[in-house]
Amino acid sequence: LTFTLTVTDDKGATANATNTVTVSNVTPSVYVEEQSVNEKASVTLTATVDGNGDEISSYLWSQSSGTSVELTGAETGSLTFTAPETNSNEVIGFSLTVTDSDNDSVTVDSLVNVNQLTIPLTIAGLATDSPITNGEISVNVAGRDITIDVTADENGLYSVDLLLDDSEANAFISIVAQGVAEQANAGLITLLGTAGQLSTLAGVDNILTEDENFSVNVTNITTAQYALAKLANNGANITNDEELESLTQSLNYEEVLTLATAIKVAIDKAVDNSHLALPDGFTNTLELVENIEATKAYIQEVINQPEFQEAQEEMFQDDSMTLLKGMYG
Repeated sequence: LTFTLTVTDDKGATANATNTVTVSNVTPSVYVEEQSVNEKASVTLTATVDGNGDEISSYLWSQSSGTSVELTGAETGSLTFTAPETNSNEVIGFSLTVTDSDNDSVTVDSLVNVNQLTIPLTIAGLATDSPITNGEISVNVAGRDITIDVTADENGLYSVDLLLDDSEANAFISIVAQGVAEQANAGLITLLGTAGQLSTLAGVDNILTEDENFSVNVTNITTAQYALAKLANNGANITNDEELESLTQSLNYEEVLTLATAIKVAIDKAVDNSHLALPDGFTNTLELVENIEATKAYIQEVINQPEFQEAQEEMFQDDSMTLLKGMYG
């Protein structure tokens, strides 16, 4: 704006003075704080706005990036939405345009960091019937094999680190130990339970040991339990904690002991007596117990052999097997 002042004295003389005033257009000042939230959490973004003397006439939020979410309050100063479920950490972007009563507008961007919820779980146990030296350990979660390169040590001890999505809390976990070299015919399995339940048992350190769940030990006994429980479940896989507990408690002690002993005979005694070897067509003991008729036939072949009694006595002398003595009564 330019102003001119003209001054005239009493004799009619004049003088002019010019002054220029620069007027700056004032837009709203807007700030939205960046947030970090967990997946599936309710989130509210609130704009801090200063109209700098003008009234705010409108707000308009929009999503600019990331997994699409449903926006509530998109035309107000506070935006609400539910963070999406995600399989990894994610960043979601939003834009807010604020307009004042003079129709001046400003747009700012805001980010929300969405953190994936996980179940960290370390399972530490023993693969044994004597033990399984340097056995290959694999983990099955809800019917899918988790690719983890874990090998038990010379004493059969192993440790597996899992990081599961929280959506897998009800996923049932089992562990298989496969023998190598002279123990290549050893295939053992243990049924542990659901990820959520195991995480609870593991406690604050997230490490599940035999003190918290004896089934972390993958043995001929747990393999016998698996086979007989699956048979009692009409051949169907066990998929939840309630099924596992009910079926395990209903197992017959003598049947578990007999099958576990036969498994041990096949792994440990067949090395020196080929007549105790697995039937043709079976490469390891886990394959055998999946076939109940073949398993029954194998038991009948070995149950009267002296190695069978030897194997059973060795089981009761093995400290890692002592739970068997009081397992069912």
